[in-house]
Amino acid sequence: MDIYSIKNFIANNKWPVLAGILVYGLFLFFTISGNKICDCASTEKYGSNNNNGRVGVARFYHK
Repeated sequence: MDIYSIKNFIANNKWPVLAGILVYGLFLFFTISGNKICDCASTEKYGSNNNNGRVGVARFYHK
C-alpha cells in the first residue's frame, strides 16, 4: 500500500471521511470540555469501593 493509493482512497471518499472527522471532533469537544451529550445520571457512587482487584464499571441511566 503506497501513499498514492491512500490519497486516492481519501479523494474518492471525501464526504464520508469529512463526516467522520466532524463527528469525532464533536465527540472530542464534548469530552474535553466536560459536557455530556445526554443528561445521564450515574447509578453508582464513586468512592473507594473494593471489587477484589477488578476495575469497576460506572452504569448510567437516562433521566
